[in-house]
Amino acid sequence: MDECKICKRILNQAHDPLSLDCGGDCYGCILDVERELHHTDIVKFRDRIIGLETKIRKVENTLLEFDMSKSESFKNPFDK
Repeated sequence: MDECKICKRILNQAHDPLSLDCGGDCYGCILDVERELHHTDIVKFRDRIIGLETKIRKVENTLLEFDMSKSESFKNPFDK
């Protein structure tokens, strides 16, 4: 597995949109460099991605909890 030359994040992880390989550096570090260069539109875009990812995970967790509570296969066999 390749890792970011700057922060050592494992690159190209499906669950981590900031791990995109940008020539050996992760997208998260590249965006930090861009922020330092005052490219505020890129920083806003990154913050939006992180916010959307957080919302998606919350919805996924809620759906999983709902599915598990409604499914007989996930109930504890020792519960009466």
